[in-house]
Amino acid sequence: MADKLLWVHDKALRFGSDFCEANESFKAIHIWDDEYYRTQRYSLKRLVFIYETLLELPLEIIHGNTLDILSKENLDHIVIPYSGDQALKNLFSKIEKIKTVQYLFETSFVHLDRTFEFKRFFKYWNQAKKTAFLSNGDRGA
Repeated sequence: MADKLLWVHDKALRFGSDFCEANESFKAIHIWDDEYYRTQRYSLKRLVFIYETLLELPLEIIHGNTLDILSKENLDHIVIPYSGDQALKNLFSKIEKIKTVQYLFETSFVHLDRTFEFKRFFKYWNQAKKTAFLSNGDRGA
């Protein structure tokens, strides 16, 4: 029986399959919130991609307002994959007011000195490629 709710939002679709199958204590859902998608200004092509991806995941798709649905869920503990997207961060803070929230954080794609400010992708990539494709993120030998 599930004792935690995993909310898989559009920025965290990769958490849907492996994570849900490995953790039976989670009830996984995606909330198809029309208002949220309108504010994100996604193209039809992107919405179709999101929907088709969701159909492949072991989760329940619920249509409606995100806050309304999460407040009606009988599980008090909600697990959310973290995103730096400002619209989602605003939504996260509203959810924290009504439920207990735990965030999942992805492992970093690269490990860089955060003090350096990259103005162009080329300069970023010259630093990032040193650690980007290593499985453990170390610089290696």
